[in-house]
Amino acid sequence: GIDISHTAIKKAKKIFPELRFTKADLLKKRPLVNEYFDLVVVKDVIWYICQDIGKFLQNAIDMVRDQGLFYVSQAFPKTDKWVGQEIVDSPYRLKEILLSYTEPLHYCVEWDWNVNGRPLVHYLGRVKERV
Repeated sequence: GIDISHTAIKKAKKIFPELRFTKADLLKKRPLVNEYFDLVVVKDVIWYICQDIGKFLQNAIDMVRDQGLFYVSQAFPKTDKWVGQEIVDSPYRLKEILLSYTEPLHYCVEWDWNVNGRPLVHYLGRVKERV
């Protein structure tokens, strides 16, 4: 796993000592430069990286093997206004952005009725072959 927070990495290592965790900022550069993965998962980080979503997505997708999978799970805020709304204003806009990087395999918007019907996006794409 990768996280920008030292505290999150420390907690993750304690809970899952058999797994490897790396502190890194995907807005700056791609970590694990010589490693590629069959699947990269991005969960609930869009609002933290929206100021440079393109750089973040490119760095994350660069870690996926050719024809590998990229999965995004993102809850939208339950309020009418949120940080990053000018960049990603709806689940459909998030899908449009992700289509620039992957071939879609699955896209689903789940409506969380426990939190005023806010949308939760699930997107699975196959990384386009690099040339």
